[in-house]
Amino acid sequence: MNHGKTENAIYLNYYQWIPIVLSIQACLFYIPHYLWKYWGGKRVQIISIDLKKCIKDHNINIINNLVDYLRLNRLTFKYHFYKYFICEIINLINVILQMYLMDLFLEDKFTSYGLDFINYITDYTVNIDVDPMALTFPKVSKCTFNYYGPSGSEQVIDAICLLPINVINQIIYLIMWFWLMILTIITMFSIFMEIITLCLHSYRYKLLKSNAPLVKQELIHSIIDNTNISEWFLLNQICHNVEAFTSVKFLETLIIEVSNKKIII
Repeated sequence: MNHGKTENAIYLNYYQWIPIVLSIQACLFYIPHYLWKYWGGKRVQIISIDLKKCIKDHNINIINNLVDYLRLNRLTFKYHFYKYFICEIINLINVILQMYLMDLFLEDKFTSYGLDFINYITDYTVNIDVDPMALTFPKVSKCTFNYYGPSGSEQVIDAICLLPINVINQIIYLIMWFWLMILTIITMFSIFMEIITLCLHSYRYKLLKSNAPLVKQELIHSIIDNTNISEWFLLNQICHNVEAFTSVKFLETLIIEVSNKKIII
């Protein structure tokens, strides 16, 4: 099957590679996740489980073991925050790079794909024949079939071909356009807030206080003054991942130990 060779013909061959491209994109999105996991992101989850077990079993030894763990592994968490920040940057680069590559893949049609669709459905003066999604993924196409007749001469037949798979492709890439735009905004905002966290001690206090509301203010100020950004980030993650009503007593004890004995720094 060949497309008819007319002066204004548009040849689109990319849609047949879409399943492979989508699979590659899915793999790329897993890179920051596995990188953070490799760098020790699961340690917070393990510590949180131990905290819950401590409160449930009323076992004070678990508290002491955790304190010793933080003290003995302080170098392990020295760059904890910066590793997380790098993963955030990789997330942003990944999203922007994928939008750029998809724009190349769809022959410069992806960047404005969602905006063109919005303009199309909101502007009722637009001619229905210029559906932007149909321009990128046509559902109907002219096809030219070449075959040899009974006499051996070449015969050419023009026909209209239906491409129902492109109905699905239209929806997939419309959802992806909005999804990637939202991801870009959220990731940029997240990076901005991490920069604020790095620069402002007052913001660190608010975050830690919101995750440990029953802990005394002076203890929170003390822990912020006596820890670096990575150590604070670790404690804040622990507080965020543990239910307050079962673990506040433990967290308060931990913060007192950190403040008085400086077990982390």
